[in-house]
Amino acid sequence: MSIWVRTQDKKWLVEVDSIQISGQEVKGFNNVHADGVILGKYSSEKSAVSVLNSIQNNLNSETGIHVVFEMPPDMLEVEKLRR
Repeated sequence: MSIWVRTQDKKWLVEVDSIQISGQEVKGFNNVHADGVILGKYSSEKSAVSVLNSIQNNLNSETGIHVVFEMPPDMLEVEKLRR
Protein backbone atom coordinates (compact mmCIF):
# COMPACT_ATOMS: atom_id res chain seq x y z
CA MET A 1 0.00 0.00 0.00
CA SER A 2 1.26 3.45 -0.78
CA ILE A 3 0.34 6.90 0.47
CA TRP A 4 0.67 10.32 -1.12
CA VAL A 5 2.56 12.80 1.07
CA ARG A 6 3.05 16.51 0.51
CA THR A 7 6.48 17.53 1.74
CA GLN A 8 6.85 19.90 4.67
CA ASP A 9 8.12 22.69 2.38
CA LYS A 10 4.96 22.25 0.24
CA LYS A 11 7.07 21.85 -2.92
CA TRP A 12 6.50 18.19 -3.69
CA LEU A 13 3.73 15.63 -3.64
CA VAL A 14 5.23 12.15 -3.64
CA GLU A 15 3.80 8.64 -3.49
CA VAL A 16 5.72 6.54 -0.98
CA ASP A 17 5.65 2.84 -0.20
CA SER A 18 7.32 3.11 3.20
CA ILE A 19 8.20 5.82 5.72
CA GLN A 20 11.09 5.85 8.18
CA ILE A 21 12.43 8.07 10.94
CA SER A 22 16.09 8.95 10.47
CA GLY A 23 17.13 11.06 13.45
CA GLN A 24 15.04 14.21 13.18
CA GLU A 25 13.94 13.54 9.59
CA VAL A 26 10.91 11.71 8.26
CA LYS A 27 11.89 9.99 5.00
CA GLY A 28 9.76 8.31 2.36
CA PHE A 29 10.82 5.53 0.01
CA ASN A 30 9.54 4.18 -3.31
CA ASN A 31 10.84 2.46 -6.44
CA VAL A 32 12.22 5.71 -7.88
CA HIS A 33 13.74 7.04 -4.65
CA ALA A 34 15.36 3.99 -3.09
CA ASP A 35 17.63 6.22 -0.95
CA GLY A 36 14.63 8.07 0.40
CA VAL A 37 13.10 11.51 0.12
CA ILE A 38 13.08 13.87 3.09
CA LEU A 39 9.41 14.55 3.75
CA GLY A 40 9.98 16.76 6.79
CA LYS A 41 12.59 17.81 9.35
CA TYR A 42 11.77 18.27 13.02
CA SER A 43 13.48 19.65 16.12
CA SER A 44 13.69 16.24 17.77
CA GLU A 45 13.29 12.55 17.04
CA LYS A 46 10.31 12.59 19.41
CA SER A 47 8.56 15.16 17.18
CA ALA A 48 9.35 13.09 14.08
CA VAL A 49 7.87 9.98 15.71
CA SER A 50 4.75 11.98 16.58
CA VAL A 51 4.32 12.86 12.90
CA LEU A 52 4.80 9.20 11.94
CA ASN A 53 2.05 8.33 14.44
CA SER A 54 -0.23 10.84 12.68
CA ILE A 55 0.52 9.22 9.33
CA GLN A 56 -0.28 5.80 10.78
CA ASN A 57 -3.57 7.07 12.20
CA ASN A 58 -4.43 8.54 8.81
CA LEU A 59 -3.79 5.15 7.18
CA ASN A 60 -5.95 3.40 9.75
CA SER A 61 -9.01 5.22 8.45
CA GLU A 62 -9.55 2.85 5.53
CA THR A 63 -11.90 4.78 3.28
CA GLY A 64 -11.14 3.04 0.02
CA ILE A 65 -9.70 6.19 -1.51
CA HIS A 66 -6.14 7.41 -1.79
CA VAL A 67 -5.06 9.47 1.19
CA VAL A 68 -2.80 12.51 0.94
CA PHE A 69 -0.96 13.38 4.13
CA GLU A 70 0.49 16.89 4.44
CA MET A 71 3.65 17.10 6.55
CA PRO A 72 3.11 19.57 9.41
CA PRO A 73 5.61 22.28 10.33
CA ASP A 74 8.09 21.83 13.14
CA MET A 75 6.17 23.35 16.04
CA LEU A 76 9.36 24.44 17.80
CA GLU A 77 10.25 26.55 14.75
CA VAL A 78 6.71 27.93 14.57
CA GLU A 79 6.96 29.03 18.21
CA LYS A 80 10.27 30.79 17.51
CA LEU A 81 8.67 32.75 14.66
CA ARG A 82 5.78 33.85 16.89
CA ARG A 83 8.12 35.48 19.41
